[in-house]
Amino acid sequence: MSRAGEKYHFLFPSPPLPDHDAMDIRTRGDLIHWKESIDHLLVQSELADEFGFNAASAGEKDPDSGISVSSYQGITPHKIDLFEQRNSRYYRPGEISSCELWNIYFRPLVEAATEIVVVDKFAIHYLESADWLWRKMATTEGYPKNKERTLEILTSCPDKSRDKKSIGDQIKAANSYVEETLAKLDGFRSVRILWVPKDGWKRSIEGTTEKKRKIGRHDRNFRFDTRTLAITSGLEFVADPSCKDSQVTYRCQGDRQSQDFENLEREEGRLRAAAQRYSLRSQL
Repeated sequence: MSRAGEKYHFLFPSPPLPDHDAMDIRTRGDLIHWKESIDHLLVQSELADEFGFNAASAGEKDPDSGISVSSYQGITPHKIDLFEQRNSRYYRPGEISSCELWNIYFRPLVEAATEIVVVDKFAIHYLESADWLWRKMATTEGYPKNKERTLEILTSCPDKSRDKKSIGDQIKAANSYVEETLAKLDGFRSVRILWVPKDGWKRSIEGTTEKKRKIGRHDRNFRFDTRTLAITSGLEFVADPSCKDSQVTYRCQGDRQSQDFENLEREEGRLRAAAQRYSLRSQL
């Protein structure tokens, strides 16, 4: 789709039912099958009555599936811009507020998620600064509304003192915050932090460890079931969007860029295994 020379792309998910695609959706009752796959559905104007809204309006959100529905007639250029913004956007420091970051990116993903995983090597340093995010995640109603979420945070074991805190004190403070604050928030079924040793963040190419200049490269992303939000400046940017610039990119399983999702999922699995090995060694 294009407008005024600007190109937009939309993500097309795999159908949740065999031999069905989004073009088969004809009634509001059909939406429930697509609640994990679609955020916004565009329908022909003559179907607006069937979905319970005025074709000339901006549409409405279905209360059971959480899917927003509007017609081609009612969709606005602003809404199309919002879709493109959600796919990928670069932000300078202070260009987006915490409130906008939540409403544009996090809220739609949290609403549909049961499992939230944060992968950020430096998350340990910004856990409490991002307290606003954890609380919103815990209190946001989902679809269905009685859904409780799990939260896992994969971060690096500190390797030096910081802010006059020893390595042990930093780990103790982070564990305490997770266990005494986050785990007690209503809305989370469980919360835990997984410690990945420094060597665990190193990647391997063709059987050899990457050169030192590449060792520091790592993914910083949030996974919401089968959807991911990659944020180049990670939790530091989320805690205070005014202090850093960042690229924010959305991907989901089964879309045209599904390889990106699969790469992030594979990296998460590798880091999780490294954290489990570290935990076992620490208990010996």
